[in-house]
Amino acid sequence: MKYTTKIILTSLIALGLCAPTFAQTTTNTVPTTESDNAVQLALHNAQFNFIEDLGFYVYDLNATLHPGTPSGLVDFDAPDEFKLEVHSGTVLVKPAALTTLFDRQVLAYNGAKMKNVTISTAQDELIVKGKVKIMGMWLPLTMKGPITLEDGQTLRMTPNSVKVMGIPMKSVMGAVGLKMGSMVDLDHSGVKLDGDVIRLKVFEMFPPPVFTGVVQAVRVTPKGMELSFVSQNPATMNPPKLNSYVWMEGGQVRFFNIVIAHSHLLVQSEQPEIPVEFFLYNYRDQIAKRGKIGVEGDGGIMVKLSDK
Repeated sequence: MKYTTKIILTSLIALGLCAPTFAQTTTNTVPTTESDNAVQLALHNAQFNFIEDLGFYVYDLNATLHPGTPSGLVDFDAPDEFKLEVHSGTVLVKPAALTTLFDRQVLAYNGAKMKNVTISTAQDELIVKGKVKIMGMWLPLTMKGPITLEDGQTLRMTPNSVKVMGIPMKSVMGAVGLKMGSMVDLDHSGVKLDGDVIRLKVFEMFPPPVFTGVVQAVRVTPKGMELSFVSQNPATMNPPKLNSYVWMEGGQVRFFNIVIAHSHLLVQSEQPEIPVEFFLYNYRDQIAKRGKIGVEGDGGIMVKLSDK
């Protein structure tokens, strides 16, 4: 993608950061039909975050963004109003992201019987450490086990080691007359405990937007949990030939206070050798502090982000 016009839209960003809604741009949208509303999305060697430390590293991803409102817009300030359909690709959920996922998503409810969870990974093994509430006392818990694919939506963890205060949980449960389900209670749509099996619903664990797709394989390594998706109906697009990028094409995207019709939106690193990192929920602040926005002659938008 040739960067024909290099400008820093300082005034645009300033306006975008202080504008809570975008009513002033809705009149500029282009009438669409259901077939041309979708925005094609491609990521390559990119870190995609919802918030700090919650996201995944994308080796490659081919997807479609479907707007969920009558406006037909994919609005970056309303991720709960569009859907991300994954067609193919592979992502890595790092241990820090898994820890944040459990702390801020899975266990973020009143009455949770686990807290202070940290997650690490080894070859073919997930390691969960934290505190569990037993008879009114918070006690240290360590749980280890493999992750396997149960179906295209669900991962399965069958712990082969569960210890409380360094003591095997079966011994603790026998001593106090409790079952595992009453000790390690999980009340989240994306994570359920069924007997001694923990089931993780891949597309329900993360915050909005809603994800859909089919998981083909899962692999756990010291780097994290790697998910590969079944290749189905890949979106056709022409992403740039770059080492790292986030690319959107077609449909209508609302980005800051701009509605980009028949969009071409590229997010890349200012340093070509460094993978780009993009924050969906905090993109305004990220770009205002570390970004430059350029406009091409055809109306396409390019965002270059520095690593600091």
